[in-house]
Order: sequence, then structure tokens, then C-alpha cells
Amino acid sequence: MINVTVACAGFALMAFFEVHAIPLENRNAISFFADVSGDKTANLIVLDGLLLRIFEDARADAEQRIALQPGASAVDIADIDGDGLCEVVAVQGDRIVAYKTALGAPDVPQELFRLDTLYREMSAFSADAPGQPFITTLVIRRDGSTLLALPREDTLELRTTDGDLVESFPIGADAPRHVGYGRPFSSWTARPPQIASEDALEWHISRVLAFKPTFPEDIIPVEIMDPVYHRAAQRLLPETASLNPEAWPCFPLRKDGSRRERAFYALEGSEYRTTIIHVQRPVSGGPDRPDRELRVGPKRSYPGVILTEEEDLPDFNGDGYVDMVLWKTPSPAPTLDALTRALMGGKWPAWITTHLYLPEQGRFSPRPSGSIALEARLSWYPPGVPAAPVQHVVMRDMDGDGRADFGCSVTPRSFSVWRHTDLGFAEAPDFHHEFQTPITAVEARVDQDGRGRTSIVLRSEDYIYMLLAAASPDFAPPPPRDDRSIQDLAALDALLREENR
Repeated sequence: MINVTVACAGFALMAFFEVHAIPLENRNAISFFADVSGDKTANLIVLDGLLLRIFEDARADAEQRIALQPGASAVDIADIDGDGLCEVVAVQGDRIVAYKTALGAPDVPQELFRLDTLYREMSAFSADAPGQPFITTLVIRRDGSTLLALPREDTLELRTTDGDLVESFPIGADAPRHVGYGRPFSSWTARPPQIASEDALEWHISRVLAFKPTFPEDIIPVEIMDPVYHRAAQRLLPETASLNPEAWPCFPLRKDGSRRERAFYALEGSEYRTTIIHVQRPVSGGPDRPDRELRVGPKRSYPGVILTEEEDLPDFNGDGYVDMVLWKTPSPAPTLDALTRALMGGKWPAWITTHLYLPEQGRFSPRPSGSIALEARLSWYPPGVPAAPVQHVVMRDMDGDGRADFGCSVTPRSFSVWRHTDLGFAEAPDFHHEFQTPITAVEARVDQDGRGRTSIVLRSEDYIYMLLAAASPDFAPPPPRDDRSIQDLAALDALLREENR
């Protein structure tokens, strides 16, 4: 059964999200978006075992199903015949086939041609374990032509949809390669030492390298090895503060992702609950000099732990600069009374604060532009680790007003969103929904119809929850709130000290 719910903001008679609950037949199902019908509105696609499910305009009540044949491995969706409708291109053993997506089209795929590829072994594996097909890039556009990119034992071949060879590139052992990696180094302290003596200080340093064949830029990205899997968020190591600031984790200061201006961050202080920031930006000399020298500014400290998401660069005031988010909470078990209350209720107070970047001053404002007070699950606080009190964080523009909003899960089955306006955040969330099953991940964030509103795909073991953006930017502003935690960090710190007594 498919459930559709319209969730409304408390201060406006309009929908914020349409919530669509999509039950899964295979727990290994994956989802992605594609404009199947060419109407410039993305459709939600769910590859559910050998069943490819297309949800028109990402609505659960408008589903089309295409049954892939056993043995399918690599799958892509693209318009390969120029009729404006996408086809499903799949590798099935040595057969390259295409399924029509038009309503009423035959279920039997059209065989385009036959070719032994590296995907054939994956097809054999898929035949023994249904549910293993994966999404990858098969169809590319080059010089105005539609081509299929197919890896063979020693070459990546570009072929027409009739199977004619157009060009090939070496990918074997002797092929030209380049090194790609996420972050160059990570380091940690081994306690107790694993190699050195018990009284020694032992450091471990790791560097992960990925060697990939070198292709012309106009055929990238083409993955020739394995399907792309989700990358885990990198945990900020407390030891980072002892390194040179330019070796710290960082994020770009420009919303466009430019790497020239960056903010380096680390943790220090008691229980690593203070964030330290160094801002790197060009020295003075005029904006007409893009080659200006970059300089790392002085250290600035902010009470609280920085909260980052690899896929989000939040801009809460729409000025084009990335802003900072911190979380704060009293230390667990400061007093017997506080511990008793926490254990009985299973929750612990926490605050989320947003701090705007001030480009003229080259720093983040110490005064929060918004504050969210909430109670988080005590079980989400692992001992000795500065882990955030909330999960499944999304910091994107979800209502189309040009400013980022803040969404997260405070309980396993819920998701809430607070809109950020000139007055900050409202006291209560502008959107809140309780789901049928616990949320396990944020599967996707997407501007589904090009109107600047972020739709969200949440994942559980048995469901995909589609939060389809339905808000309009002409929301009324939230009412002013009498909450001292939003006024300044000093008041927030005083509030935390009161809880610690």
C-alpha cells in the first residue's frame, strides 16, 4: 500500500512537503532521479531488485513498473533514439538491450547488439542473486552523437547504439592513469599503543589512493569498475587541532564551491566542545586579481561543536557565502539529579545555532542568527565522542526563498524542518512528520522541478519516504520568540552552566 500525506506548516495554510511512503520489495533497492518524459521535472526511479519502478513527478501514486530480465547488471536511463522519452539501457550477459518507458510499450526489451564486457561477470552474479543490478553511466553524448561506453578487458569502447565501434581508450595494466582520492591524509592516536611500548605515543597516518585510467574530459564521468556507493561522513578527530591549520578538515566559503576561500576547523577545549576556525582568503589587492595570494587568518573560537554535512553548503541569508552550524549540549551526567531526569526520560537538552559568515570581517559571527532548542535521545551520545545529538541532517533551501533551512531527525522515526528567516528559526518546527519505520539514511536531496526547493528522499529498511517539496516562498515570517538562547552565546553558555549545576 502506498501512503500519501500532505504536511502543512503551523503558521501558514499551505503544504510544506507532500510525504509519499513507498514500500520496498528488496532491502538493497536503490533510488535516483531522471527526467524520463522530458518535461523538465525529475522522476523518482527505484531499482528494486529486478523491478525498475518509475514514479512520475516523484509521486508515489503515479507508478510505472518495468521488469528487467534475470542477468541484468549495469543499468542506465537516457533517451537514445531522440524521441524525447528515455529508454532503460541494460547489460544482460553479452546482450546490450533497451526497454521502452512509454506507457503500453512491450515488456520484452529490444536487443541493440552483443558484446563481451566487464559487466558480463557481474551479470552472472546477478543471475544467481536477483536484486543485484546497479546504476552506472552507460550512455554518453559526444560530438552531438549518442554513444554507449562499455568497458572490456583492456579498453573502454565507445559504440553507437547499433554496436559500431567509434573510439576506444586503454584501461589495462599499462594504460595512462591518474590518482584520485577524497582527502589526502587522516591520522589518529593509538591508545593503547598497538606497536610501540606501553608508555610511547603512537600515531597512525593513513592515505587512501584510487588509481583511475585517464580519459578525455568530455566522456567523464564513466565508472568502469564498480557501482558508486554512498560515502560515509568523515568523523572529525580531536587530535586535528595539534596539526597545521591547512591540514585540518575544511569547507569552501563560497556557495559555488570555489576552493580559493576556505574555512579550516577543529575541536579543542574541555571534552572537545569548542570549535576553532581559521579562515583562508585572498589578501587585499582588488577583486580584479584572481591570482591574489591566499592567507590563513587568526584562530577564532566558538563555544559548541561544528556540524557539517558533506553534501550541504548552507547559506542561511542568501548572500552567496557558506555559514556555520554549531551544536551545544550540557555534559552528560553533571549531577545526580540531572542524570536521574535524563535516564527516566531518555532525552537530553541540545541547541543548534547558525552563525553567518561576515565577508567584510573575514570571520563567522559569534552571535547566532538562529537557534533551535530540542531534546535529543540520550542513546545518541556515545561516551567520549563529540557526536551530534541529531541525525539525518539536511541544510538546504527547502521552501524556495533562496536561504538554507535546517532539517534533522530527533527521534528514529521522525523528521523535522525549521525555516530560517530574518528572525531566525521559529520555536516549533515548520514541518514535522512521524514515519512508519525508523529512518536509516538521507538517500537524496534534489531540486526536483527546478524551482529552487529541495525535495528529500529518506530511507528505511523497508520503505523509501519521498518528501516532495510543495512550499511557496511567500510564507508568513515566524512570530518573534522570547528565547534567550537566540540572543547571544553568553546567554546560551549561562543556560548550559545552569543545567550543569
